[in-house]
Amino acid sequence: MDNEFYSNLLEAKEVRDVQFKDGQYVRIKKGVYEGDLGKISKIKKSNCSVVLVPRIDVQSILIKMR
Repeated sequence: MDNEFYSNLLEAKEVRDVQFKDGQYVRIKKGVYEGDLGKISKIKKSNCSVVLVPRIDVQSILIKMR
């Protein structure tokens, strides 16, 4: 096998230590809610709860009203 293949498997990525605060607004980066806005509601040691702000698609609402 190619040595470059194995070297890519062992490559370490930079990890940032991010400090979140209660009430802070965040933007979701991955998953179903990618790009949505949220607000941190509870912070625990290893996770947090985020309340998502729903997206409103004004164009689809106007089409349904016609």
